[in-house]
Amino acid sequence: MRITIHGSLAVSLLAAATVTGCSSPKPTPPAPAPPVVVKQDTDWKYSAIADSETQSSRDAQAMAKRNVYDKAARWAESIMPRVRERFALTDTADMLAYLNLAKDDAITSLSMRVKTYDYGRTQFESVVRVKPETVHDTFRRYLVGGARYVTPAERPAYREWCINQVRLP
Repeated sequence: MRITIHGSLAVSLLAAATVTGCSSPKPTPPAPAPPVVVKQDTDWKYSAIADSETQSSRDAQAMAKRNVYDKAARWAESIMPRVRERFALTDTADMLAYLNLAKDDAITSLSMRVKTYDYGRTQFESVVRVKPETVHDTFRRYLVGGARYVTPAERPAYREWCINQVRLP
């Protein structure tokens, strides 16, 4: 015996079978897409192109050191008036000289990542990347040593100010 179902009865029976637990595969909703995370590149980058790999690397590193030195010089110049305003200094000239040495410390402790690209053995480009957070932290740590030029009663406040309050551009 053969039974044939036509029209809307077939549709309603099919719908009832999928709702009541039929073993037919059921479509699943698509998984939500993972959130898009845009990682902002904050590294300072310096590049140089030269005829040799060694020369391009040297030029890029020299450019990075010069730029970091200039930034540290601006930081030292901007911090000195704030130090004079907030703290009593035992010797202003020595503190100024000490801040000038902070520039040198920022350069000697500079950590650089160098990547060189070869453009057909005739041109090389080196890209130097420097993490600004490490330069800022090095400069701040050096500033803390300047507490010896602040009156003894204000030294703890000066140290805390150097670590937590100093904003470097």
